[in-house]
Amino acid sequence: MKFNELIEKGLHLVKDDPLHDLRVGVRCQLLLSSDRADAKTFGHQKRVRIAILSVQKVLPLWELEFSKDPMPYQAVELTERVISGGCATTIAEKEIGKMWTHCDNLSCRFEDKQNIIMVGYGAIQTVREALSERHFGCDQVNDQGG
Repeated sequence: MKFNELIEKGLHLVKDDPLHDLRVGVRCQLLLSSDRADAKTFGHQKRVRIAILSVQKVLPLWELEFSKDPMPYQAVELTERVISGGCATTIAEKEIGKMWTHCDNLSCRFEDKQNIIMVGYGAIQTVREALSERHFGCDQVNDQGG
């Protein structure tokens, strides 16, 4: 299946899913197809760009509860620096640790806001994706996603 066809399939599945979730299998198919369709470096950049756009889409949720907390924005900015080569891996990994701890602390303090705190964790994952040579084990997923 071509990349654009997978995107259309994914949009349809998200629209039809009661929780508007994209099944892991389809996510992985998209990620793997981006590597096949492009040179490896461009596929990686595309995955990072998709991750950033996904987080930016849900940042308004974060703003509703944590408007004075810039952490997800800092994570996205760090992702941009990593992907452009403007931040060393060791520095980015230290920042990831601090941000992850911050979200863990929020998670303990605001047990009723877990879905919103996931926006922060998602932002951190964009940095991890930028640092990663591979996507998160999608070659191991059996779910074909509908």
